[in-house]
Amino acid sequence: MTTTTLTRRIDAPLDEVFEAVADRATFGEVVPDIVDVEFLTEDHAGVGTRIRETRVSGSKTETTELVVTEYEDNDHVRFMADDGATRWDTVIRVEPRVHGTELSITLNGRPQTLKAKLMTPITGSNASRVIMRDLEAIKHYCEGG
Repeated sequence: MTTTTLTRRIDAPLDEVFEAVADRATFGEVVPDIVDVEFLTEDHAGVGTRIRETRVSGSKTETTELVVTEYEDNDHVRFMADDGATRWDTVIRVEPRVHGTELSITLNGRPQTLKAKLMTPITGSNASRVIMRDLEAIKHYCEGG
């Protein structure tokens, strides 16, 4: 299993930061790597919401189906995804700070195949880069950049 956690302080109110990450339609507008967001359920937020997200990663385009498994307004949202080789568990959490909000993203990947297990060091490194880009995009958006 690979676990990656990255955190960023954002000079914006907690509720605005949470909205930017918990609402996948907004998140899709905020993060330039995301080129399409399709809701597979009637609800667009909350536990049980299913989303198909298409993201550009380098020269590849990857589509992932996400399911919201936990949703605590203005606290955290948890997404699960399974790409066949790895099960992904992502928790996005917001916490108030004296000046702004602390945003953390934790991504746990549990390899399901031998090839995925062998690729874990590379997968972890790639996950860190993706999370870092997402955090920077969210910070830029929420701070009015």
